[in-house]
Amino acid sequence: MPSKPSSPELNRSPSLNDVLRVDRHRLSGLRRTLTADQFHQQIAEAIEVKKARDNLQPNLHYHADLPISQHRQLLIEKIKQHPVLVVCGETGSGKSTK
Repeated sequence: MPSKPSSPELNRSPSLNDVLRVDRHRLSGLRRTLTADQFHQQIAEAIEVKKARDNLQPNLHYHADLPISQHRQLLIEKIKQHPVLVVCGETGSGKSTK
């Protein structure tokens, strides 16, 4: 019976890309002073810190009844394209909610 193909994510070793930026810098400096096991332990701990922080992120809810909601996808595209975006609309239209 053939085995299921495994996900590259599951086979990948944890790395500095999996930790918070501040820990990435700190761990880069420690790499030369720690044994491989100690370094991997430090990475594992930093990954857990990042996971805990990610779990604290608020669950965003978009109110469909706000006028700005009909432009949600367009706004997302524009924000990705431009580092600065000015959104104008009437008070209560949902500009800062979105």
